Amino acid sequence: MIVGAGPEPHPKSQPQSRSQLRSQVRSLSEFDVVVMAAGVACACRWPTPLAIGPVLVAVVVALALGRPGLVIVAVVALASARGAMVEAAHTDLDPQTWDGAVRLLTDPEESRFGFVGEGRLLDGADEGARVRLSFNWSLGSEIANAHAGESFHIVGRLKPIDQNGWTRSRHLRGQLSVEIADQVATSPTWQQPSELLRGLVERGASGVPVGLRSLYVGLVIGDDREQSLAQQAEFRSSGLSHLLAVSGQNVAFVLAVAAPLTRRAGRANRLVITIGLLLVFAVATRLEPSVVRATVSAGIAAGSVLMGRQSLGVRTLALTVTVLLIIDPFLVWSIGFQLSVLASAGIVVAGPAAIARLPGPRWLAEAAGITLAAQLFVAPLLVSTFGPISLVSIPANVLVGWAAGAVMTWGLTGGVVAGLLPTGWSRVMSLPATALVWWIDAVAGWAVALPLPRVGLLGLVVGLCGWMAMASTKSLTMRSITIAGLIAVGAAAVPRPPPEATLARGVTWISGSAATPSVLILESSASTAAVEAMIHHGIRSVDVVIIEYGNRSTSRLVADLSEVVDLGLVLAPPQHRVVGGRRVLQTATITTRTSVIELTPADERLLIETTE
Repeated sequence: MIVGAGPEPHPKSQPQSRSQLRSQVRSLSEFDVVVMAAGVACACRWPTPLAIGPVLVAVVVALALGRPGLVIVAVVALASARGAMVEAAHTDLDPQTWDGAVRLLTDPEESRFGFVGEGRLLDGADEGARVRLSFNWSLGSEIANAHAGESFHIVGRLKPIDQNGWTRSRHLRGQLSVEIADQVATSPTWQQPSELLRGLVERGASGVPVGLRSLYVGLVIGDDREQSLAQQAEFRSSGLSHLLAVSGQNVAFVLAVAAPLTRRAGRANRLVITIGLLLVFAVATRLEPSVVRATVSAGIAAGSVLMGRQSLGVRTLALTVTVLLIIDPFLVWSIGFQLSVLASAGIVVAGPAAIARLPGPRWLAEAAGITLAAQLFVAPLLVSTFGPISLVSIPANVLVGWAAGAVMTWGLTGGVVAGLLPTGWSRVMSLPATALVWWIDAVAGWAVALPLPRVGLLGLVVGLCGWMAMASTKSLTMRSITIAGLIAVGAAAVPRPPPEATLARGVTWISGSAATPSVLILESSASTAAVEAMIHHGIRSVDVVIIEYGNRSTSRLVADLSEVVDLGLVLAPPQHRVVGGRRVLQTATITTRTSVIELTPADERLLIETTE
C-alpha cells in the first residue's frame, strides 16, 4: 500500500461501482430529458419525413448503448417521423353528400345557430376521419341530450374545413352540416364506467341552483356546455378560465380521493388501481389535453414509485411531453396542452422559490407562490394568443384556489353519493357545493369590476425589469423611483372606454357625453366576442342598444351582454325575439357625440344609416 493514498477498495466493491457507473451513463439526466422534450416539440411542429423503420432501430440501438446524446437524437428523429406521418394523413375531405354512420367524439353543445360537436366517420372511403358537426335547431332535444360515444346515421353535406392550429390539434379534416340524424347505437361497453361517473355527478348536481350548476359540473367533470358567454367572459378576464373546465389539477384530486383505497393495496395492485381510475376519469372528461397530460404524468410517477425510484417533477413533466407528442404530434398545436405544460413547469421550477420569498403565513405564501409561478410561465403565451391580461388574476386565483379544490374533491365524493340519492336528499347534500361555487362565481364577478391594469408583452417586460431592478439594489431611493414608475405605467394600462370603436365583428361602440347617449350597434354579423370586449374596455353601461336583426342568436347575445353590462333602451325591429327589446315602428333618429343615426323599420330588420 502506498502511504497517504488511502485504503485500497475492497475487491467485491469494484463490480458494484462499475454497475453504478454504467447505470449513470445509461440514464438521462434531468437536463437531457428537458432538451429531448424541447427537441421533440420542435420536430412535431416542423417535421421532416423520415423512414419510421430505421428510426425505430436507431432508438433501440441508442438505448442499448446508453449514450444520452444518441438517445436524444434518435427520439427527436422518431418524433419527426411520426409528425410527418400524421401530417401526410391529415388531408382535406372532398366536398360530397354524406349518408352514413358517425360516432360522436364530444358532447354536442349549443351554438348561435344550433348545436356543434365532433365526430368520426364510420363508413365510406374516408372512414376514421374526424369532422366538425353542425346540427340545426330543428333536430331538437335528441341531439341536445346526446353524449360522446353514441353513433348516429347522418345525412348531410360534407366539405373541407379551414385549417389552423385549433383544427390541427383536434385532427379535424372536414365539416359536416347535418340535415337528418337518427341514433343507431349507444356508447360502447368500455366507455360505460366513465358515463356512469358523469351521470352520477350530473344527477348529484341537480340540487345546485341553475346559474351555478354549469360551473359546478365544469369544475368536476369538464361539462361546460351550459355555461353562458357572460360567465366565460368574466372568468377569462379575471384569469380564472382554467376553472371553467377540468384541468390537470383535477387529476391530483382524483388521486387524493382514491388514496385510502390505494394505500391498502400492494405496489403492483396500487399501480393497476391508479391507472384504472385515471383512465376512467380521463375518458369521463372527454380526454381534454390538460387532463391527458396530467394523467400520463401521474402514471409515470406511479410507475417510478413502483420501481422504487424518486419521481422528480421536471423529469416527469419532460418525459410526459415526449411520450404524448410522439403518440400524437398534433398536440403541439393545442393551446390547452401548451398552457398545461407551462403552468406545471412554473409550479415545479419556480414554485418553491416563490413560496420561500413571499412573506406572510405559510398557507397564504403557498397559495400565492404556486399561483404566481404558474401565471408567470403562462403569461407570455396568454398575452400572445388572447391579448392583454389583467393583474387581478393573481389575487383572484389565491381567493378561489382553496374553494376550487374543495369543489373538485366534493364532486368526486359527496357529489357522486348525491347522485345515488332521491332528489330531496340530493339538494341537502348539494348545499356545501353551492356555497363554494357561489364564492368562486362571485370572486370572478368582483374581479372584473376592479379597475386594475391589463398588461401585454411590453407590460410584462417592463414589470420584469422593474422587479429585477428592485431586487438588485439596496437603495431606498432607487426602489421608490422604480415603484413609482411601475405604478404610473400600471395606471396608464387601466382599461377605459374608447370614444368610438369596433369592439368585435359587427359590433360598434360610441361613447356618450353630458348631452348625448352612449350607443352600441349590433349588426347582423355581431360576434359573441362583444361580451368579452365590453369587459376588456371597462364598459359597464350602455344607454342605447340598436339591433339590426332580432333573431334567436342576437337575442342570446343581448341576454349575455345584460349579465355583464347595464343595458338601457334596447331598440329592435318590429318582428324580433329579443327579451326586453322595444319595437321601432317608425323612422327614428339618435344623435350621438360624433354622428347622427337614422333607424328605419323593415319587418325583421332595422335599416341603420349613419351620417357625420
